Amino acid sequence: MGIAGYERILGPDKVFTLQTKLVFADFLALSGDQPAARDLYTEVVTTSERVRAHLDSLDD
Repeated sequence: MGIAGYERILGPDKVFTLQTKLVFADFLALSGDQPAARDLYTEVVTTSERVRAHLDSLDD
């Protein structure tokens, strides 16, 4: 699944927000704030899993 799948479900603004959170999480991890980085990564992964499950349900 590419960005188009996410945009179809979430909309382009939410996808941009997720991408921004990933970049910021990388910055936090590199600067030594692992707990904050982990929270952002978890939020992005959880959203991604929900989108993937929704797209899979459309294929059934």
